[in-house]
Amino acid sequence: RKFRLFVKDKNSGLRFLVDSGADVSLIPATHRNKTVEDFKLYAANGSEITTYGIKILTVDLGLRRSFNFPFIIAKINKGIIGADILNKFNLIID
Repeated sequence: RKFRLFVKDKNSGLRFLVDSGADVSLIPATHRNKTVEDFKLYAANGSEITTYGIKILTVDLGLRRSFNFPFIIAKINKGIIGADILNKFNLIID
């Protein structure tokens, strides 16, 4: 059985997988932001992930402060908090 850490943003209601193995942080695309970008992302299995630009979000994960950060909009089901945001704000998974 695999254990995964999920957190919820109190501002948007989005649920994020905390994934220190992901280089970048992502949010799922909505019907409003479906203009495909040339920027390419690849999943761990090598499959390509379609991207639709960048959106700056202020996320409140219940950690005593909010975090303002640019997330890549992508064709994914759930948001991902990646190594970029963990490193920028010195967040440690314990």
